[in-house]
Amino acid sequence: MKKLTILVYISIVLGIINLVLIYILSGFSLFGKHLFHPKKKEDVAEIRGMVVFHTYCVLCHGEKGDGTGRLATGKIPPPANLTKTILNDEQMKAIIRGGGSSVGRSEFMPPWGDELSEGQINDLIKFINVLKAK
Repeated sequence: MKKLTILVYISIVLGIINLVLIYILSGFSLFGKHLFHPKKKEDVAEIRGMVVFHTYCVLCHGEKGDGTGRLATGKIPPPANLTKTILNDEQMKAIIRGGGSSVGRSEFMPPWGDELSEGQINDLIKFINVLKAK
């Protein structure tokens, strides 16, 4: 029971951090000052995708998306290098929703379909496409 309570608190704190980051990075003002001015609507989606990536994906895929995250050690196959992926958006959506094993890839990639909304998945893919372009 104690572990469940701790997990609930951690989940709540991560959710609050996620919302604060989205609020700040999406161009809204904080104490009357704009901290970031997105030029296009797509920029805001990429920023939201970055927040999702850093909340859910960075531990395995790494800060740069190159598959060298802290939890990547010892995984065979290793996490995908998202900077070099040749998958299209629909293929990435299928993997994110159903996990790697649902499409015959790594069982270490968990399914996020129950955790992430359709909008979050779309924003995440926009951010992955930014990583690919670098």
